[in-house]
Amino acid sequence: MPVAIAPVVTLSVFAIQAVARGTDSLSTAQAFTSLALITLITSPASQLISAVSSCAAGLGCLSRIQRYLLASVHDDRRQSRTVTGSHHLLNYTSNRSLELRPINKNRHVDHSTFALQVRQAYIRPSKDASFIVRDLNMEVKPGTLTIIAGPIGSGKSTIMKAILGEILCESGNVNIVSSNLAYCAQSPWLRNTRIQQSISELADDCALDEAWYNTVVYSCALNQDMEQFPDGDRTMIGSQGSMLSGGQRMRITLARALYSKPNIVLLDDVLSALDETTGDLVMQRLFSPHGIFRKLGTTIVLVTHTSMCQSPLSVLDFAANCC
Repeated sequence: MPVAIAPVVTLSVFAIQAVARGTDSLSTAQAFTSLALITLITSPASQLISAVSSCAAGLGCLSRIQRYLLASVHDDRRQSRTVTGSHHLLNYTSNRSLELRPINKNRHVDHSTFALQVRQAYIRPSKDASFIVRDLNMEVKPGTLTIIAGPIGSGKSTIMKAILGEILCESGNVNIVSSNLAYCAQSPWLRNTRIQQSISELADDCALDEAWYNTVVYSCALNQDMEQFPDGDRTMIGSQGSMLSGGQRMRITLARALYSKPNIVLLDDVLSALDETTGDLVMQRLFSPHGIFRKLGTTIVLVTHTSMCQSPLSVLDFAANCC
């Protein structure tokens, strides 16, 4: 604005003063001299004004870097080891009702050891919050499907984050056999890439396992959706999947987890965004005895809210379909 406005304002003021005082009007020499002086003055002023916003942005970046460098180191106290045990009871003590139901029908996996174990854990979402999970004891066998059902706010997501090591147990311990975990959150996290890259997490110049990729796409019921996209699986999904529906975003995160072939997969209410028909397909292709997760021997921990228990597709019906 200084470069654009200064010449007009300066010459206008001079002309008004000349008329008011009855002096000579602006000459050519005065005009060119004035423009040269105005340019010499306004250019540095314009750069100075532009630098203000850049300096403010730089200070903001430095403050975020400072907070990050001064933050406490991530403390992951989970223990990765294998312990034999015969307990199969999942207990939970809290003011709110939370049920953990183990489903074990896979006979091709050795169940003599646990895949995931939590002992006497007291967990809270943050240091300032009260304990939302108290005296949690659970043991999940390899290759099994465990459903955690409970009302909103009962601590289901908190348990998942504790298993991931993102939340520290105030007391008790979390033991895992393998660190090869996959996690699907309630709100899908997606990068603005093509659908194929979002699932495989590979660059364009990397070789894709076509057979396994097609199996993953079919298992997550994404093949029909991709046929409707103009560019198929080369379609850009937009920022945080803005070009996709809620169910499509959730199924892409499921496909990404499945493509990585994890030993343990944690699913935080991933079926809530799916309609009944699509949900049935995903359940049969992923969690049934002939589903891809069960064939891989993947240990599954699935979180769902209480309203699912009250719907026609109850947890018990879900368990029956998966077993």
